[in-house]
Amino acid sequence: MRSSLSRILERFPARLSKALNRISLFLSFVGERRRKVVVMLVVLVTVASCLFLFNSILGQLVFRSSFSSRGTMKAFGVGVYWDTNCSVPVSSIDWGLVDPGLASNLTFYIRNEGNYAVTLFLGAENWNPENASDHFALKWDYVGQIIVPDETVRVTLSLLASADIEDITDFSFDVIISGTG
Repeated sequence: MRSSLSRILERFPARLSKALNRISLFLSFVGERRRKVVVMLVVLVTVASCLFLFNSILGQLVFRSSFSSRGTMKAFGVGVYWDTNCSVPVSSIDWGLVDPGLASNLTFYIRNEGNYAVTLFLGAENWNPENASDHFALKWDYVGQIIVPDETVRVTLSLLASADIEDITDFSFDVIISGTG
């Protein structure tokens, strides 16, 4: 699919130039008033064509496949929970089907279970397959605030799959959340 898309995009400037030359030649034979009408029609057709082309390209790149995933949660110095009462611990994450080019989000609660204030850090390790880490970005909305003992913060974790991911249908990795103070 990439090669046919590349060929289309490579030929686009030459075809556009050829079409503009033909339009210019045509405009030299018509009157001023008709020239304005023709120019407006050409602009409208060009804009419509470009929108159709880009919509088609984006549709092919972004929505071409989904894949399943799993993840394990490891926490150091903090507890990670699914609920605000911190009664249901998170031990694993099922990202479900992840669409290329889109982010999957999960919300959970992190509680400082130590005796001192901490700042949180996010990491990922043990990617399977190993090259999966080249195609995913793991982020969260935690902004570095200090969390005192027994304080709980709500955090949304996001996993973004690159739009050009190929050859990965299943993946797994460990999410690491640590608190240091």
